[in-house]
Amino acid sequence: QREVSDNNNHLVNQKAFGAIEKELDLRKKLLGSANDSLVQSKTLLEAVDSNAQQERNDITSRFKQQIAAIQCEQQRALQESESKYQKQRLDLKQEVIDGENEVGKAKQAM
Repeated sequence: QREVSDNNNHLVNQKAFGAIEKELDLRKKLLGSANDSLVQSKTLLEAVDSNAQQERNDITSRFKQQIAAIQCEQQRALQESESKYQKQRLDLKQEVIDGENEVGKAKQAM
């Protein structure tokens, strides 16, 4: 009777161990799936981060180009304005010289 009881205990233990092994295998699979999901999420996050960085670089580059174009236009307008100023200055100097010459001629004529 003790041998039958030992055998029964052994069978119960084997069934319990088998159930524990199945549970452990299931948990390993779930852990593996969770890990796979985590790896996929990390990969996706890295891709999103990379895209955001590229977009930031593109925007920064466009702004720098726009700033450079504005500065170039400002420089061109400044040079144009300076040229006009210099021409007007020379024209006025010439008018003064011409006026002085006329005054001189008028004095001589008197």
